[in-house]
Amino acid sequence: MIYYGNRNYGCRFKEVLFHNTRTVIIENEKISVTILVDRGTDIISFNYKPQDTEFIWLDPVGLNILDKMNYTQWDKDYWKDNYYGGWFECFPNVGPSGRYMNSYFNENAEIKYLPFDMSVEKDTAEEVVLKFFAKCTKTPFVIEKYIKIKSNEPTLFIKEKITNLADKKCGFLWGHHPNAGGRFIDDDTIIDMPDCTLYTMDEDENKSEVFNWPYTYSEGKCIDLRKIMSGGENKTSALFYLNNIKEGWGAFRNPKKKLGFGFSWDIDMFKSGILWIKYDKSEVHCDYDGRRLITIFPKTADANGLEEASKNGLLSYLGPHESKETWINATVFNGEKEVKTIDRNAKVFFK
Repeated sequence: MIYYGNRNYGCRFKEVLFHNTRTVIIENEKISVTILVDRGTDIISFNYKPQDTEFIWLDPVGLNILDKMNYTQWDKDYWKDNYYGGWFECFPNVGPSGRYMNSYFNENAEIKYLPFDMSVEKDTAEEVVLKFFAKCTKTPFVIEKYIKIKSNEPTLFIKEKITNLADKKCGFLWGHHPNAGGRFIDDDTIIDMPDCTLYTMDEDENKSEVFNWPYTYSEGKCIDLRKIMSGGENKTSALFYLNNIKEGWGAFRNPKKKLGFGFSWDIDMFKSGILWIKYDKSEVHCDYDGRRLITIFPKTADANGLEEASKNGLLSYLGPHESKETWINATVFNGEKEVKTIDRNAKVFFK
């Protein structure tokens, strides 16, 4: 154990070694969140204490993979060999590996694979704020992340800032990839999202027709994506690309369990997204039965990696020594009613 505060009530945190990985557990009366500081601040647990419900999906390979990380960047299975699920952040690459500015970037690299430093900004029973920061190695970016919890609120608040240290502009993609799963996801789970357009890609990377949320079509049948997990003919695994998102929020809820898990984010930064639904297959070399997860993945552009984005004019840019700030929040709520919106402060409004 590295750091353990004296307080065991209200908001608190402790720093531990987990599978030889520096880790922080931040919690209050409602939630407990586990963050891998040495692995890009990946979140591997978001537990709602009153019902002991875990919202984060982890790959069946298990977290002992943290002791066996393969950092061979040119290995074609690099991503799969090191994948354990969780909620991870992608910057400055979102998508497949490729080259940009004379450097090679792995899938969703590079901060996902970087160790962060940490400082304590506030540590009281009413509120805890932790600052995480790292300098990229292949690009001239510094990223600062502030994670906050408040007493008796089932919400994680994240504020971020990126800075370009170079004397010239530099491009980037950015996104958050929270995998939701565990016992919370079952046939009764419903997806709520704002109005947007969506399309899919076939195996040859051909785009489908563009549809309006929440409906799509498969083999001539209309499918309501809000109830995609409901079983029967709708059991599937699919990836939907989201654009023209009206507001920055998304939610999964289970009316029978009276629980919901939702996100709100900066729509000015994260204008596009992906809805990923995985049913009965895992993203590893072997397939496992019974695996279910849902991901709403907000990102800066409808682009497939840095290399493609730079060719198609889809990168965001920071000028010399310029900084930009953004935010994303996650919260737990009563899931009996349909969500209308989730605001900047993670307050959930119902229809």
